[in-house]
Amino acid sequence: MGAGAMMLGTAMMVPPFARTVMYGMNRADPNLARDPASLIASRRRGYMKDEEFYALMKIQGFNAAAADGFYDLTKRVFDGVELITLERRGKIDRDTVDVRAAQMG
Repeated sequence: MGAGAMMLGTAMMVPPFARTVMYGMNRADPNLARDPASLIASRRRGYMKDEEFYALMKIQGFNAAAADGFYDLTKRVFDGVELITLERRGKIDRDTVDVRAAQMG
């Protein structure tokens, strides 16, 4: 038993062999959790329902409030020129420009 474990340990130091073993194990039991950035992108683009998003973010260690916070952080923030352009086009009013500009700092 000890000699077999030693041989396997030595073989695992050879990258092609180690990759073959790891890829085979991953095909048999895929267990890699997706990262939060790809989960947020999937939800934003409509590829994922909210329930699935929250369940997968929980696996990453984020509760629903934290997941929503990260999701909100990915929303685009308009700069001053864009806000003024939107106001001139009649898409937003002056008060909205002031509020969003204050949020930018």
